[in-house]
Amino acid sequence: MSRATLRLNEELDQSDSEDSALGLAPLDLSRQTKNLLLARPLHELAAKVRRMDYADGDFRDVDTNLLALSLFDYIMEGSVFGLGRLREEVVTYLSDIVRQMKGETLAFERCNELAVEVLNTLHNGENRNEQFDFPYYDSASRQMKRYRFSLLAFQRQDDNQYKYRLTDAAILLYIGQLDIGAEQMQTLLDRMLAELVKRGRVNEALDVSRQAYLQAVRYQDNIRGRLDRAQRVPDAVHWKKDLAPFLENARTHIDERGREGRLLLALVKEKINATSDLPTRERLVRLRETVELESAIHLNLLKQVAEAGERYLTASRTMFRARRRHNLPDLEEAVLPSLLRQTQAELSELCGHAGYAFLPPSIDHVFNLRQVLELLTQPVAESPPESDEPDVVVPIPKEMPYFDAADIELADGYLRRVFADRMPRYIDEILEFAIRDQLAPSVCDYMVFRLYQSFSREEDAFGVLASADGRFRLPQWEGSRLHFTHRDTNEQ
Repeated sequence: MSRATLRLNEELDQSDSEDSALGLAPLDLSRQTKNLLLARPLHELAAKVRRMDYADGDFRDVDTNLLALSLFDYIMEGSVFGLGRLREEVVTYLSDIVRQMKGETLAFERCNELAVEVLNTLHNGENRNEQFDFPYYDSASRQMKRYRFSLLAFQRQDDNQYKYRLTDAAILLYIGQLDIGAEQMQTLLDRMLAELVKRGRVNEALDVSRQAYLQAVRYQDNIRGRLDRAQRVPDAVHWKKDLAPFLENARTHIDERGREGRLLLALVKEKINATSDLPTRERLVRLRETVELESAIHLNLLKQVAEAGERYLTASRTMFRARRRHNLPDLEEAVLPSLLRQTQAELSELCGHAGYAFLPPSIDHVFNLRQVLELLTQPVAESPPESDEPDVVVPIPKEMPYFDAADIELADGYLRRVFADRMPRYIDEILEFAIRDQLAPSVCDYMVFRLYQSFSREEDAFGVLASADGRFRLPQWEGSRLHFTHRDTNEQ
C-alpha cells in the first residue's frame, strides 16, 4: 500500500472518529459505490477516444456509450441460444454501428479501428485482459479497499472456439440503465420485500426496503411537482383531461401501497416476536422502521392528493383575470432556458427591443372620494385599560409518577426473591404467585412492566434471560408468555 493511500486512510479514520463523537455515523453505501465503478471503463473509453481524435476529428460525433451498451446487448443475445460471440462477429457488428453514425464519410478501416478499440478497452486490453481494479472507501470497515471486476470473458467454449461472454458485472451495468417508473418499481420492490421476509433473508430485505423507500421519495417528488405546477399556473392545466386521471391513478396506487405496507408490517412484527436471536431482531427492527417511513410518505401523499382539487380551485379564483387557453410556450419551461443559453451580446440586443414585455403593467390609481370617507368615518378600536394588579406566575404542576415509590420497591424486592432460587419461571406463574400472596393490583402491574422490560438484555435488572414461548391469558393481563432462566447457566 502506497504512502498516499495510508495517509488517506488515516484522514478518513480521523474524520469518522469526529463524526462518531458528534453522533453522525456514515451510511453504508459500499454496494452503490461499487456499482458506480462498473461504469468507469465506459468513461475512460470516451476519454481515450477523445484523445485519439484530436488529430483528424473522425470520431467527433461517435457515441462510445452507445457502442458499449450495444456490445453488451449483442453478446448477451448471442449467449441465449449459443455459446457467445466470436471476436470477428463483435468487431463487424460494432463497425457497422460506427458506419451508421458517421454515414459514408468514414473509411472502413477507421470504423474497424474504433470497433477494436472499444472491444479492447472493455476487455481491459492495456492490462493484459486482467480484471479492472479501482479503489473505493468502505464506510462499514472505515478504510480504503479495492474493487476488482471484469466486464467481458473471452474463453474456450464447448465448440472448441474462443468466444466473448458477459460477466455478472456487465449484466448488472447493462440492466441498471433501464428506466422504470417509480410506480412500477415500488410495486416490484414491495412484493420482493414481502417474499424475502417470508424466507427469512433479513439482510437482503434491508437493502430492498431502502430501495423501496427511495422509490417512494421519487414518486412523492413526481406528484408534488405536478401539483405545484397546477397550483402555480392553473390556466395552463386542464382539470378533467390532465389532473383528474392523474390523481385517480395516484390515489389507486397509494391505496395499494398502503394495503401492502400494512400486511408487510404485520409480517415483520410477527417475525420479531418469533425470533430470539438478538442481531436478527435488531435488523428486523430497522426493517420495520424503514417500512414505517415509507408508509408515512404514502399518508402524506394521500393528503396532498385529497387537497389538490381545493387548492386548484383556490388558485383559479385568485387569478387577476380569466385568461383564454392558448398554445403559447410556458415561460419557465421554454422561454427562460432558451434565453439563458444566449450570449451576453445577443441578450443585450434582445432586451433593447423586447425587454418591456417582461415588465409588469403600470396601473394608474384613481382617487375615490367614497373610499376616503369610509376610511375616515370607520370607528377605531380602543385599547383595553391597563390593570394595576401585578402579573402572577403560576408554576406548572409537576407530573406525578404513574407508580408509587412504595409499589416499585415492593415489586422489585418480590421479583428478586422469586429469581433468587435460579429456577426457570414463566411470567404467568410469577403473576399467579403474586396474586396468591395477595399483592396489590398496582404492584402486580408494575411487576408486569419489569418482567417485559427484562426481555431486553441491556435493561434486565434481575440477571435472567427471557425468551418468548407462546402466549398466556390471565383475568388482568394477556400477552407473550415469557420464559425466564438464570443468565449464568446460558451465557457469560
